[in-house]
Amino acid sequence: MNILICINNRVLAEGLQRIIFDHVTGAMVDKCFSGRDGTWPDLVLFDSRERIDLLKKHYTRARFLCIDVGLKDTDLAWLLYCQGIHGIISPELDVSMFGKALRAVYEGQIWVEQIHLKAVFGEGTTFPSRGRLRGLSEQDRKIVRLVAGGRKNREIADLLCLSEPTIKAHLSRLYKILKVNNRSGLVALAAESGWTGEQES
Repeated sequence: MNILICINNRVLAEGLQRIIFDHVTGAMVDKCFSGRDGTWPDLVLFDSRERIDLLKKHYTRARFLCIDVGLKDTDLAWLLYCQGIHGIISPELDVSMFGKALRAVYEGQIWVEQIHLKAVFGEGTTFPSRGRLRGLSEQDRKIVRLVAGGRKNREIADLLCLSEPTIKAHLSRLYKILKVNNRSGLVALAAESGWTGEQES
């Protein structure tokens, strides 16, 4: 099992590397798999500071586990539903269960702990119905699709020939209309409605 650690926090990255070496038999851990020698990662451990879309594009064969460093439920839902990651590891997970989680994901399972089930099943969330997105103006729909496609405000502004402050104003208005708190909530709502990219579904 080849494991790539894509975490900017050096202490956390080295701690995870040591835990894997000590507790996961047969695991090879690195901070870079180039593919030059035919070796690619089977699993990629990352945190929310990493661009998951870029990691998935580069490591197409890997399965992805997010190390939860205090993410909101909407962010977790976005990772699971929109980005299709294969698991979320909480900081409370003990070492033996961490090894079990790595093996489970390596074998093709999804790893979601009890603490994250609310994000998966939406318990207590108040997303509007799917039809509410369909009632948006054409421009609002484009903005939502571009956000769901992972575009930043600057990119959306360039694509729609608008200014970045105008895009921010549109997003603030959309958050209020759709009753979501932030960008992640908008992405989760888009995913729930089947809007996971920039094209019409």
